[in-house]
Amino acid sequence: MSDTGIDDLKIASDNVNDILTAAGIPGTAVGRKDGAGNTIYQTNQWWAAYEAVQTQLPQRLQNTGLATALTNYMARYNDEDPSAMTVARIAKQVGIPTSMFATSAGSGGKSAAQRQNDLRNLTFVVRNQAAQLGVPLSAETIAYIADVAEKQDYSSEQLMSVLVDLADWETVEPGQLKNQVDEIGTLARSHLVSLSDDTVKQYSERIANGSMSMDTVTNIIKTQARQAMPWLSTVIDQGLSPSDVMAAGRDQIAKALEITSGEVDLMDNKYLSMLTVQDEKAGTRLATSSEIERNVRKDVRWQKTKAAKEQTVGIGQMLSKVFGRSAF
Repeated sequence: MSDTGIDDLKIASDNVNDILTAAGIPGTAVGRKDGAGNTIYQTNQWWAAYEAVQTQLPQRLQNTGLATALTNYMARYNDEDPSAMTVARIAKQVGIPTSMFATSAGSGGKSAAQRQNDLRNLTFVVRNQAAQLGVPLSAETIAYIADVAEKQDYSSEQLMSVLVDLADWETVEPGQLKNQVDEIGTLARSHLVSLSDDTVKQYSERIANGSMSMDTVTNIIKTQARQAMPWLSTVIDQGLSPSDVMAAGRDQIAKALEITSGEVDLMDNKYLSMLTVQDEKAGTRLATSSEIERNVRKDVRWQKTKAAKEQTVGIGQMLSKVFGRSAF
């Protein structure tokens, strides 16, 4: 029998004859103490049925008008597993609107066995989805979420939303949420777009709960890249990322400054400016190899490189040959 959770919908014992009539049990009511110590009035036939089946009812259903009517029905028709339709009909007979009953019950009049099976399945789903997300949950929390989801008849989207809302980024483990953060971060960096950690995490959560797609995030990042670098719009529209297009130039900068390519952060304007020039006709455009070389040599760090020192020595030797050492 379903646990309706309608403790506040108790029906007074002086209405018991109406309940008997609704349940189709004739006879004169007899006052006796029920399991809770309350004096209620029922026929001897009713009391025999009550004692036979009352132990099968969940605690919250005991001693309520609905419990009484259901007990009558079960005893009269020898039906220990009423259908949801039957439960709703009996609830209406004792003054509980069907709509209210359905909302309160959540379990839709399911039998105890059916509800337990649903709870087992939901518990499995909650545990697996939380693990996939990387959201650590205690066994008690998992059981609670499954119980609420079963009573409220959560959709898969609602259940996922609840789990995502429980994510604490300080304790989130490897899983979908962190993987999504890495993917979004990589995409943003490749398009030279700066996103805060909070924004990336928010996007990851929204993708997980279904309120945003990765395609949407991709479009947002590409739009920001086009706005920041309109001279690369055509390249971006072709499906290429700015970092891909500038990879060769980045390597040239790294070699000239005698640093690793990883140290050349294209999101740093001092490096980005080495890869671009201001053209009188075309406006901002990508620099050619020779233009990149000239731009790099304007950086004070280049003067400390081995190449710069060798060039200085070479120039000195050439001048010495032309003008003689006396010139120095």
